[in-house]
Amino acid sequence: MNIGSENAIIGGLLNEFGTVKDEPIKIFKRLKNKYFLDKKNQMIFRIMRKLFESGAEIDTIIVYEMLVKHNIKNISAAYLSECSQNNYTLANVDFHIAEIIENYRIHELQSLFAAYQKAIQKNEFTMNEMLFELQTKIAALQTEGETRDYFNFAEHITEIISGINDERTAAKDDAGTLKTLEFPTFNKSTGGLKPGNVVVISGSYKNGKTTYGLALLSDFVINRGKKAAIIFLEGMMTDLSQKVLSMTTATRYGYLRDPSRKRNDGEYYLTDKYLENMQYTAKQKFKDKHLFMIDGLFQESEIIAAIRELAAQGVEIFLIDYLSRIKPTIRHQGRHDLDIALISTTLTNLAIELKINIIFISQENSNGSTAESVGPLRDMDFWFSITNPYLVHEAKHQGGNAKINFNGTDYPVDSSYFVVNNKGNRHLPAGSQAVCRFMPDGTFVEIDIEISNQYEDAI
Repeated sequence: MNIGSENAIIGGLLNEFGTVKDEPIKIFKRLKNKYFLDKKNQMIFRIMRKLFESGAEIDTIIVYEMLVKHNIKNISAAYLSECSQNNYTLANVDFHIAEIIENYRIHELQSLFAAYQKAIQKNEFTMNEMLFELQTKIAALQTEGETRDYFNFAEHITEIISGINDERTAAKDDAGTLKTLEFPTFNKSTGGLKPGNVVVISGSYKNGKTTYGLALLSDFVINRGKKAAIIFLEGMMTDLSQKVLSMTTATRYGYLRDPSRKRNDGEYYLTDKYLENMQYTAKQKFKDKHLFMIDGLFQESEIIAAIRELAAQGVEIFLIDYLSRIKPTIRHQGRHDLDIALISTTLTNLAIELKINIIFISQENSNGSTAESVGPLRDMDFWFSITNPYLVHEAKHQGGNAKINFNGTDYPVDSSYFVVNNKGNRHLPAGSQAVCRFMPDGTFVEIDIEISNQYEDAI
């Protein structure tokens, strides 16, 4: 155990506390008592900290008197004298602080691995549980010794107002908030996503929740040039790729799902020329763009690791489809709702830490709430619920005409229409409503139902 830097700090404080100003502040701000691995040095430093925090002087006699006062007998006056007589100074305080912190981290890692080795031998952990806990503890160790300059509101008022003014006057794709091009009601409901914001999109089976999420993500990537990632837990990569291709190249998804379909004249719907044009369109839209697609990750710890890795590469928006498919690292026996609530909180904290946006896709129950757990609704910044009025009508009435009531007027709709309601909002009034539609060409866009209906009546 190398305690040279510990001795240098202890001796430097005993020799020079009264003659220097900044070094003691730096030492007691960055070093915790527990960082001193030598037990005598740790106790001496603990006494020194009490003296420093009380505004008292620090020297050999004062420290020894405090040791006697607290009945600490294993540290002699001779030991303290030796510390002060070794010509230690605080000239290289930054080096000594760094070495003390590094030695502490190494010591803690060694203890951690030894404890896990015993736990593995006793089968006390599953591998995933151990990896998740190890990742958490290593992340905590990495922050040991770091200092934080706490935010004083009074000192930053001008900066805050300036930032608001920049958002007010800047172009909408440069305003410090993330806005879509094709979904104005989403922008109005959120005011634009800010770093750390979490969005929940819920809906019943086949009511368009994944479609809406993919449409938002594609908009952010293609129209705003943002890097995004989809963590897809609901199917195969082929299904996801075809959905994105359909929505961004104006191609009916059914043709991609079954490319062997033919017209009455025996020709494929997807002709060679059509495929060639579709490829050209997709490459043009995604030129120099980044939309990462990830499947096959179901463990919570794997997903967290993937998000951290991609965030380090500049990815700002993540879509998780969908939340209840994630396997928790630590389970609450028989309480899947608590599992999901903990996962939601963990990922929300991760979004805040990494300054990213996460969109959760969640199943909706018959009461109109998230089916898996109410946890995501407690964590979210914005909650959007999407329904397909035609499917709802068919389930209830088995016939007749489905309608959307918008601004007091009923509009007939078919299965291509969806209603998006902002049901929860932490920052702005909730309650805004939008109508989206799967267009005949496969694109999914927000529409003005009144104008759209007048157009179709004219046809």
